[in-house]
Amino acid sequence: MSFAEQIRAQTESLICLLEDERADFEREKLRWYRERDAIKLLNRSRTDEEDEDKEREEEEHNDRDDTAHDRSQTSEEEDDDHTEEEKTSHEEEKAELTSQRDKLVRQLDLLKSNATEENQLRRQRFAIILDHVRGKDVQSRVDILPPDQRAALEDDADFFAVPSFIHVLHPVAAPIISRITSKDWTAGGKCQRTICGHTRAVCSVVGSSSGKIISGSDDKTIKIWEPSTGQCLKTIHSHAGAVWSVVELDGERIASGSSDETIKVHSMDGQCLVNCTGHTDYVSCIAPLGHKFIVSSSADKTIKVWDSHTGDCISTLSGHTSYVNTVVDLKDGTVASGGGSGDDSIKVWDLASEQCIATLSGHTDHVLSVAPFSLGQIASASGDKTIKIWDVRAGTCSATLRGHTAKVSCIQALASGNVVSGSADKTVRVWNIAHRQAVVSMGGHNSHVNSVNELITGQLISGGNSQLIFGPWIRSSKRTRLEGIAKLCEEPGQTPDISRPESYRALPSLGYNSWVEMWSALLWFISAVCLFLSLPAKCGADQVVTMKEIWATLGGSPQYWQENDVCNSTDYVGVTCDSTSSWPVQITLPQMDLHGTLSPSIGSLVNLTTLDLSSNSLSGAIPSSIQNLTSLRSLSLSDNQINGSIPTSLGDLVSLVNVSLSHNDLTGPIPDSIGNLTPLTNLDLSANGLSGSIPSSIGHLTSLLHISLAMNQLSGIIPDSIGGLTSLQTFFLYQNQLSGPIPDSIGNLSSLTYLDFSTNGLSGSIPSTIGSLTSLQFFVLYYNRLTGPIPDSIGNLSSLVTLSLTGNGLSGSIPSTIGHPLSGAIPGSIGGLASLQELDLNYNGLSGTIPDSIGNLTSLTYLNLRFNRLNGSIPDTIGNLSSLSLFRMSGNELTGTIPASIGRLTYLTILDIDSCGLSGPIPDSIGNLTSLTYLILGGNQLSGPLPDDIGRLKNLTYLYLSDNLLTGSIHAAGNLTLVRTLYLNFNRFSGTIPSSIFGLQYLANLDLSNNQFNLSHHNDLTGTIPDTIGNLSSLSILSLSDNSFTGAIPASIGHMDHLQSLYLDGNRLSGSIPDTIGNLVRLTNLDLSNNVLTGSLPSSIGSMVSLSFFYLNNNQLSGPLPGEVQMNGEQVTESSTDGVVNLPNLSILRAYSNQLNGTVPGRNTSLTPLSDLYLYDNMFTSVGYISVTGICRLGLYVPCTPRLDLAPNCMSSVIYLTCTSTSSNRLDNSTSPPRPSTSSKRYTGSQTISTTSSINTTVVLTSAEQARSTLDSSPWSNGQEFAVGEVISSVIDALLRSTSSFGYQSKNVSLELQTFDLSSNGQVKNSIPSQGVSVVLPTSILSTPRVSVSLSSISFNPYVFFDPTDIYSRVVGVTVYSSGKELPIRRARDLIGITMGVVDQLPPGQVAKCQYWNESTISWERDGCSLVVENGVTICQSNHLTYFSIGADPTPDSNRDSKKVVIIAVVCSVVGALVIAFIVLFVIYRRRNHKKKEEQNDMSFSVLGEEGIELSEKSPQ
Repeated sequence: MSFAEQIRAQTESLICLLEDERADFEREKLRWYRERDAIKLLNRSRTDEEDEDKEREEEEHNDRDDTAHDRSQTSEEEDDDHTEEEKTSHEEEKAELTSQRDKLVRQLDLLKSNATEENQLRRQRFAIILDHVRGKDVQSRVDILPPDQRAALEDDADFFAVPSFIHVLHPVAAPIISRITSKDWTAGGKCQRTICGHTRAVCSVVGSSSGKIISGSDDKTIKIWEPSTGQCLKTIHSHAGAVWSVVELDGERIASGSSDETIKVHSMDGQCLVNCTGHTDYVSCIAPLGHKFIVSSSADKTIKVWDSHTGDCISTLSGHTSYVNTVVDLKDGTVASGGGSGDDSIKVWDLASEQCIATLSGHTDHVLSVAPFSLGQIASASGDKTIKIWDVRAGTCSATLRGHTAKVSCIQALASGNVVSGSADKTVRVWNIAHRQAVVSMGGHNSHVNSVNELITGQLISGGNSQLIFGPWIRSSKRTRLEGIAKLCEEPGQTPDISRPESYRALPSLGYNSWVEMWSALLWFISAVCLFLSLPAKCGADQVVTMKEIWATLGGSPQYWQENDVCNSTDYVGVTCDSTSSWPVQITLPQMDLHGTLSPSIGSLVNLTTLDLSSNSLSGAIPSSIQNLTSLRSLSLSDNQINGSIPTSLGDLVSLVNVSLSHNDLTGPIPDSIGNLTPLTNLDLSANGLSGSIPSSIGHLTSLLHISLAMNQLSGIIPDSIGGLTSLQTFFLYQNQLSGPIPDSIGNLSSLTYLDFSTNGLSGSIPSTIGSLTSLQFFVLYYNRLTGPIPDSIGNLSSLVTLSLTGNGLSGSIPSTIGHPLSGAIPGSIGGLASLQELDLNYNGLSGTIPDSIGNLTSLTYLNLRFNRLNGSIPDTIGNLSSLSLFRMSGNELTGTIPASIGRLTYLTILDIDSCGLSGPIPDSIGNLTSLTYLILGGNQLSGPLPDDIGRLKNLTYLYLSDNLLTGSIHAAGNLTLVRTLYLNFNRFSGTIPSSIFGLQYLANLDLSNNQFNLSHHNDLTGTIPDTIGNLSSLSILSLSDNSFTGAIPASIGHMDHLQSLYLDGNRLSGSIPDTIGNLVRLTNLDLSNNVLTGSLPSSIGSMVSLSFFYLNNNQLSGPLPGEVQMNGEQVTESSTDGVVNLPNLSILRAYSNQLNGTVPGRNTSLTPLSDLYLYDNMFTSVGYISVTGICRLGLYVPCTPRLDLAPNCMSSVIYLTCTSTSSNRLDNSTSPPRPSTSSKRYTGSQTISTTSSINTTVVLTSAEQARSTLDSSPWSNGQEFAVGEVISSVIDALLRSTSSFGYQSKNVSLELQTFDLSSNGQVKNSIPSQGVSVVLPTSILSTPRVSVSLSSISFNPYVFFDPTDIYSRVVGVTVYSSGKELPIRRARDLIGITMGVVDQLPPGQVAKCQYWNESTISWERDGCSLVVENGVTICQSNHLTYFSIGADPTPDSNRDSKKVVIIAVVCSVVGALVIAFIVLFVIYRRRNHKKKEEQNDMSFSVLGEEGIELSEKSPQ
């Protein structure tokens, strides 16, 4: 090689290196742009972003101009060199080339140096800005910078749109912030603004008359916002629980309802004006009644009306049978309310009469929200996913609106006459009532929408569970403290194209010195053309076909992705192409209601950088072809129903930065190849069914910021390699099956702020290295198996806000460092854990004393040390915790007294020191705790009187002093005007019950049992219960048992219509049971035993339809039981269908040891059987048939004939007298009395078909022969074919009461019933061998240890009248039963295999398909049911159970692909022939006209690019 050639080769190499370095610089610049865009999402509006895009284009344009200018100068210099070269000698040429090489080397070194230094400085400046945005104090780091870097820093702050950087050093975005979203649906349903500030879920939003936004949150605060700027104008802290409802009253006041059971009225400046107390459970909703009154609903099943100026309760409306979710004013003197689970109704109340005037039923789940939208019409939202429109006057439902895919949580009428709704499906929809359809559907939320409303400007606002965390977007489980992570509502703009820029690399120009070189090059070109044509579609028609196939497989709407331009964003929604509009680089289709699968063709889109299909209903597996997407940076498939395993090839996508696969049905292990994804910053695999261990390779992900593997079935140990995740900020492993110790390497995660390993099986001790996590704010390890002491190093966690170690086996004492000042590098003025607000160590085995240093935790608001083994006394320093609102110490082994310093905890709302062994008196200082709502001191040895100061606790709602040694009077309890629960049982109180007790209008639970009370006003022990007890109209539990009360039960007790439990046993009550007791229709427990009551039972007892436990034993009652039967010879007839025995909810009846007589009526067989029945030691003469599942003791002596029809377990308690004649005493036990037939109806749209079966499902068949006879005699023709399924079900239901197996075979119908014990049998398989029919059930889908499986085979199509689809096999049905009841199997994780037996010959051109009968659509369907043929056996695979058959579909066209291949081959051949002909002609021309030049030593090369040089050397002429 000549010297010139060597120089040229070296120069080319240097230029390549130079261009590589330039390419790296371009990539670095793009990364800065991307990071700048990320910060702009938090700091600038969309309008600002458009300006910034222009700015960036100008900067890029200037960069290109500068680069072009530099390259132009270089090119001019090189051209000059080239000119000089031609004029100089060969030696001068060598010198010039050497000089040129040296110049390039210097240029390369300079570029490397400048790029490296500038990148380092830029990274340093960016880290400071990023920390500032995250809320960290960066002032000290700014101060030490040199002047030029401070100036650059200011420029960068402006570049990143953070104008507050230098001047404002407080956080501009908290690590965890909730949002309220303002949307303008009239402009196409786009989100206009996201307002941030709450720290937990937003429960309620409302617009004020002044145009402000008012919000209530689970973080216990109310906030007032300026909607135009998003600025928080006021934060109100007054509630002790979540604020679930806010309303504006009169423009100057705000009312709020909370889970702390109160309603508060505030001024706009945050001052609490009125506190309304009276509800006994959380307040779910409030609504204004004009400007003066408020109506509220509560989980205590009531609606209350309040005076908003005084806080007085005006009226209480009762009638709902479950919690009340919502209430609204109908503006006509009535209000409407919606009930919870089990109620599911809407009630309309007249406020004047306080009566329910209408009940609207139709929803099948909770009614969550009600809104009036026109006179006499209301709309309701429900957990059944529907919205219903009601005519209140007619009491009918006029329309049902469907569209939401999850529960509809809120609804509001709009000024336009439409209504707007929010749902757990993360959308807000606007409905046109006249057209009964949604006109706008708005996304943006990434979790439940809790509240929607309208501003006076016409804009919509919505609040939900969605929360935002700075950094790569991830998703988390909807937990209390971290409700979820969501995307910003504003459009972030196009993600910058971060693919490698086009290289300027110099390429040698081909000299073509011989025709052979040209021939080879052109042949290569032909091959490339053919290869390009045969590759999977990347552009043109094939790309369109691929995209359409992907869309169809996803189940997308046919109105989109139909044209031939895949870069047309109007048609191809969610698709973003590259800058040249050649191929897709992003597919983002979240919340598009897609119900299909992910096509394997997705692997053809090799240029894809972003794939987001989250929040849809996609199923199927992740295709293996995804390994082809090597440019992919973000993969989000969360919130779908994707199953199968995570493909191992995912580890080949080494460009991935974000992987979110949460909330799917993925199974199998986490592939070890996940460790290859080293650029990954976010990994979310939570809420799946992943199993196996955490791969140790996960420690290679050193860039990882957020990882969530929570809510899976992962097992094994936490690998020690997690110590390599040094950048990690959040780490979630909760709700798995992990075991073993927490590795010491956890201490390496110095950036960690949130750690939650709760609800696993972790063992060992908490490592002392945990003290190195000085940034940790949330430390949650509850419900594991951790043992040993809490390490002293926990005192180093100075940023800790929440510490929860509940439910472990920790031992030892509470470390003293938990409250002592730190030393060393941390200033001594900072106390240990000075930021700690929540300390939860309950349910452990901690011992020792409570250290005095606990008094140093002055920020503490929540202290829970329940159920440990702590001993000693409560330290007096506990009084220093002035911010404490909850203090729980129950279940320990304490001694001593309650310290008087506890009276200094004036913010305390809950004080729980139950069952601790404390003694001495209750200190008088407890009266200082005026904020107290719960006082629990039961189960101790407290003595002395009830202090008078306890009557000062005006906010107290729950007082529990049971099981102590307290003495004296209880008159102080009569001053607790808001108390709802009063438990004073098992003490030594004596004297009379003060009359003030009977004036406690909110009292719901009163237990004074096991004391030494009497109710006499003269202090003797023979007094009577006064009529004033009937004043306690809110009472639900009354227990006066085991005292010495005498006299009759007062008739006024019937006025207590809310009463659910009444215990008067163990006294000396006499007289008869008052007839008014029948008014207690809500009563479930009634115990009048062990008194001296006389007379007969009142017939009104038959009205107590809720009664479940009825104890009358050990009295002197006489007469018959209400509902007695009359005897006419041997015929028994019931005089009525009501009475005691036929109370529908009755479970236990104990009436023994009385003087009751007559006959006991039978219990209706349609009612639930009794659990226990005790009737002995009375004078009954006969008993009807009463089904009893438990103990039955009748104690009857009856004639030998006729024999009584009794339940089997009642027979042994009846003694038949000896008969004098045997001829008339025969009893044919093999014959059952005739039973009524059952009838079933099916509505088919145009007709109602009625079928009758001889089987009564409530009757026990005496033998399998009777069942076979029934099946033999059933009509399977003459239009009765469809009854076969109902007859089979009836037979199985009846047989399961007496047998566990049964077999039947006939020409038309065959049936096999088998019972399996899963504890001893690992496989569940039933079969009918003669017909080749069988079923195999995976044990993983069965939730009970013992099941019965029914397998039926039918030779005809029983549903031909409803769907005449041809079938080509027997109809096979499978049903699973547990405890005699059908066990529904739907959406099973593992597939069920049903062998279909012989398949008939299919018509030509048809292929077999598995199908199942869908009861809801009354048709044969095939979705979710696949057909497999193994060794000639046809098997249907499904994830649910019903009736199955074989259908047929046309055979698909298999020639399509082969035709495509032929066309490509022909095209390639023609093009190749033309190119070869051109080459031959061109070579001949070249050889003739340039023969002389072939012998010349022509050396030349060119450098492609603007700064390229050109060098040539020619031989002498």
